[in-house]
Amino acid sequence: MDQNFAEIEQRVRDNPSDRDCFRMGHTHFHYGWSRSPWGHWTDEQKAQYDAGYDAAKGGK
Repeated sequence: MDQNFAEIEQRVRDNPSDRDCFRMGHTHFHYGWSRSPWGHWTDEQKAQYDAGYDAAKGGK
């Protein structure tokens, strides 16, 4: 199945799942980027992003 990255980015921007937020945090750490969850996300979505970032930082 081919992935449509424009659709994925729109979903992550507009209505991300908890897993999307976790993955983005995880990915940002591995790219060497600082924490930067989307400003319009809910507190729960930001918490999932932070959990992903911390998991990557901890080697998970």
